[in-house]
Amino acid sequence: MRSQASLGAVYAAVGILFTAIAFVALVSLVSVKTRADITLTTTSTAATNASPTAENLIVSDKRGLGDISKTGFTPNEGGYKTLFVRGKVFDPNGCVDIRRVEIKVYRSGVGNLCQENFNNCYGTSTESLIACGKSSYASFEAGLDIKYYVEPTDAGSQYENQYWFAEATAIDSGLKRYTSVTNFEVNSLAAIEASTSTFSFGTVDLGAVSNEAMISLSNVGNRDVLGAVRADSDLKSNLPGFSQVSSSQVHISFTKGFAWGAGAPILTTSEVALPMTLAKQLVDYSIVSLPIYLRIMMPERGISGTYSNNLIFTAKAF
Repeated sequence: MRSQASLGAVYAAVGILFTAIAFVALVSLVSVKTRADITLTTTSTAATNASPTAENLIVSDKRGLGDISKTGFTPNEGGYKTLFVRGKVFDPNGCVDIRRVEIKVYRSGVGNLCQENFNNCYGTSTESLIACGKSSYASFEAGLDIKYYVEPTDAGSQYENQYWFAEATAIDSGLKRYTSVTNFEVNSLAAIEASTSTFSFGTVDLGAVSNEAMISLSNVGNRDVLGAVRADSDLKSNLPGFSQVSSSQVHISFTKGFAWGAGAPILTTSEVALPMTLAKQLVDYSIVSLPIYLRIMMPERGISGTYSNNLIFTAKAF
């Protein structure tokens, strides 16, 4: 009997254990199913990076105003002149998404892949946008310093059948690009410049010929030129009551050591063509210049003091 009671107790314990396990399993299944019923599925979509645009492109020789698309760009004699390129940019992602605007200015015949040089290809960029707040629009302006011997494209020049192009390329944070283009002319500049603003023949006796004075003439424009010279007046004394000396007493030559009678007289009434041509400068370190020589013969009487006038050198493109 003891054995049977013990066995019955064992069976009872096992039965309770099974029941407990089954109950736990049921609760667990219900719990898992309940969690599956309330699970939420979410998805996300990345923002699209739209391309920027550039528009309303204008070229000018003045900051913030003007438009030279009809009149053309004329360089400064012997130096630089700033060409300004301005316009508007737009980005659907906001103008703050635009990282920079690249500017390229070039003669049409060399194309926009040209290497930058002073003759026909210039470039710059700007990261500064004007009035870029919360808007998708902003403005920009960039300046390029154009050298005096930049190649002209106006009528009569070597490249008269071409144009100059100005390109503005807006680039955003995703490196998407958009290029806007406009065109204009570069005007011819025929100009020569003397190496000094004053020169002196020194002291010259009455009836005598002076020593030789030398000055250099340089081409400071963007065309091959012919030169000419005239005097603005006869030579006047700094002392009152003395006669003037005719400007024709000054003779000019391209030959060093020339005899006064072999030179050409300088007149006030008309220009004297100089037997010279000055080619356009091509590279920055090779200024094109020629020396000229001058002598004066003083009258034998009626003069005294220091005499002076001005010589005017002019250039004509060819």
